[in-house]
Amino acid sequence: MSVVMRYAISLAVTLHLVVCVGQLCGAAEPVRLAEDGRRIVTDMALDLGDVGTLPNQILIKFVWKNRRGQGLEVSAIVPQCKCTNVKPSKMSIAAGETVYFNADIDVQSAKGRFRAGFSVMFEGGEEPLEFAVTLFRPIRPSASPAKIHFGRRITADAVVRHVQIEAIGDPDPGKLEFGEAVQLKDGRVICRVLSTKTQRIPHPDGDSFLHIATLELKLRRDERRGDLDGVVTVPVRFGEVTQDVRIPFYATFLPEVYTRPNKVIRVIGGSQSEDGVMIRILRDSITRKVSKLTYKASDDRVHVSYEPKPGLENLVVGDLEITFDLRGQQSLDASIDITAESDGRTIKLNVPVKMRVLGREKGSPELPNEH
Repeated sequence: MSVVMRYAISLAVTLHLVVCVGQLCGAAEPVRLAEDGRRIVTDMALDLGDVGTLPNQILIKFVWKNRRGQGLEVSAIVPQCKCTNVKPSKMSIAAGETVYFNADIDVQSAKGRFRAGFSVMFEGGEEPLEFAVTLFRPIRPSASPAKIHFGRRITADAVVRHVQIEAIGDPDPGKLEFGEAVQLKDGRVICRVLSTKTQRIPHPDGDSFLHIATLELKLRRDERRGDLDGVVTVPVRFGEVTQDVRIPFYATFLPEVYTRPNKVIRVIGGSQSEDGVMIRILRDSITRKVSKLTYKASDDRVHVSYEPKPGLENLVVGDLEITFDLRGQQSLDASIDITAESDGRTIKLNVPVKMRVLGREKGSPELPNEH
């Protein structure tokens, strides 16, 4: 079977299952589902074969009839791995009686050949039951992590993140090969292949081979600011199959000059006296200088004074001290416009300022203090 056909097989289109008992395989039979959606399996081994896609869990109802001529008491159920959880319909099984074993098998980590199962132990040393589920899960070339976050407050000239591309095929088609990466929305991301390697995954039914490539994504800074999102598309050839692996990315660049906080919400309780707060003005790099800074409040009840901080290496340009004079009123909703000249560019900032006096207006919601 070609790699293309193996990738196309999925549970969604597989209408029949091959059921095997020990080393003997019976004929294919239709998939039967219980009322709770579980696959009903009347044999003790289930081979799902090659599957392209799987849900996070396989839910199976194993059906077993006691033909041993005597009653049995279940003493323990022992899963082969932590990925399997089993609940029997009963612990005491009379001769000729049927019991159900509901098995929940977590297959999120399944790569290549996968086997899960459990043993049912009986009192009195009776021969235990062995149930098993096997499958082969090919992995299409895919990225991990699936989305790149370069950062929310980026000030560096370039930010680097690493992505791994993984793939498994059956039969093994060999190494991953890459075409030139394309940015669909933005050209600031440079993508290159750092390394490739192959890991053997041992399995009693035959080894699988996990192919891994590490990519470097470098986001370059330019004169644009604010939020950035885009998609890097990497063409990957794996055997006979070529597909595009899409890697979305996003980032937020700070302007050359910014404020902290970027808004002021102030609550004072039962007093209309002046109350002050400090707004710190910062630059994103010690190599960038602020040659001129001006500010203006939109309301004359807001008084602003500026204290520069020259010569500091901690990126602080200066502090704006904001005081308020409510003049007998209960609230204030204003803003401060700040203009900075930095390396020949003009940066305009706006800091919202809100104040409220508590205890004067019934039913007024409280605003949180934020400095």
